Amino acid sequence: MTARPLSGHPVMITGAASGIGRGLAQLLSRRGSPVAIADIDETGLKQTAAGLQGPVLLRVLDVRDAGDQLAFAGEVREWLTAPLEAVFNNAGVAVSSSVLDSVPEDDEWLRRIGRGRSREQMAAEFEAVTLTSPEKAAEIICRGVERGKARILVGPDAYVFDALARVSPTHYYDIISMLERRLRTRDKTEANA
Repeated sequence: MTARPLSGHPVMITGAASGIGRGLAQLLSRRGSPVAIADIDETGLKQTAAGLQGPVLLRVLDVRDAGDQLAFAGEVREWLTAPLEAVFNNAGVAVSSSVLDSVPEDDEWLRRIGRGRSREQMAAEFEAVTLTSPEKAAEIICRGVERGKARILVGPDAYVFDALARVSPTHYYDIISMLERRLRTRDKTEANA
């Protein structure tokens, strides 16, 4: 991967209503980048947009809807005054594969994530197991993209999870589930104390 300066160049960010997506939008806007932001959470998205300094295109978007994704892409193309430098697909969860190795079934699976739990529940669960603030994560991600890194690990917890996946790839999700249960038990114990 080659280095990609982001400052001043247009970017698109999904999942921008909170967390890392909001952090990316704020950081890149401060650096002079026009930002096209999208999220299913309209209130959070408007809050993000209100805090941005430069040009912004705001769109309520459910990434599970492929047609809506294409419509947003068209809106972004029409809005741009320069070529889009980067797309940060930050909404929901991720599949680990290259674009060439990905399959449509993975995209469909990703679109179905979020059912059964509210956005707030998922955000709270994620924040309970991560050790890096959204603002710090945004800085790490931008620096990695600008340096041309193909793989960007964010925070010490990401390095632990990455090592775990490499050491025990077939039991990774079992171990993560066990850790999540322990964290929930600990949180309930602390809340009752």
